[in-house]
Amino acid sequence: MALHLIGPTPFYEKLLRRGAFLSNWNLQTYSSIDSFSVPRDGSEWGGVILDADPQGLGTLNAINHLRTKAPWLPVIFLNGSAEVVDALRAIRSGSYDCLPVSIENEKVVPWVKETVERHWFSGLRKRLIKDGLERTRQLTTREKDILVMVVAGRNNREIAVHYEVSLRTVANHRANILRKTGSRNTADLVRIVTVAFMTELSECV
Repeated sequence: MALHLIGPTPFYEKLLRRGAFLSNWNLQTYSSIDSFSVPRDGSEWGGVILDADPQGLGTLNAINHLRTKAPWLPVIFLNGSAEVVDALRAIRSGSYDCLPVSIENEKVVPWVKETVERHWFSGLRKRLIKDGLERTRQLTTREKDILVMVVAGRNNREIAVHYEVSLRTVANHRANILRKTGSRNTADLVRIVTVAFMTELSECV
């Protein structure tokens, strides 16, 4: 998972760097939204963490600016001010959230991880179910659900437990997914799906 931290204050940067080290995240920091960039080759998924508003754009303008750069990434605001909360309520599409004001320091990193994963994979699943990604249109609903978990890095045992099926069933589903999407292996499958997801959302902006 890649986290892109924009306009970090020393406290949150230190907190998230420690979390990145312990959880093997790829954490990148940027002084402004203008300096933020992300590869579009499907090599990584994750989210944008906006600690402050270094350019004084305001919440809605900041979101619109970020959407032109990486519309597939959820945006998490660490500033839970009333202005941010009101702005996020006014947005009808996209994946945005803000850190609860009363959250304890030791719970910040787990909250960020869970929130980024929930928004990113929820967005991916919605696109799959709506047949938004061309290479996955032949998949069944169950295969699409399993595909989301594969992209999330879940192994066969975790998938089997989640859906209460046998390991053989999971293996069969994964084999069908590879065949139907024309993927050589799991790494190729993840790249294909991630790139398609990024491209499809980019074209909507």
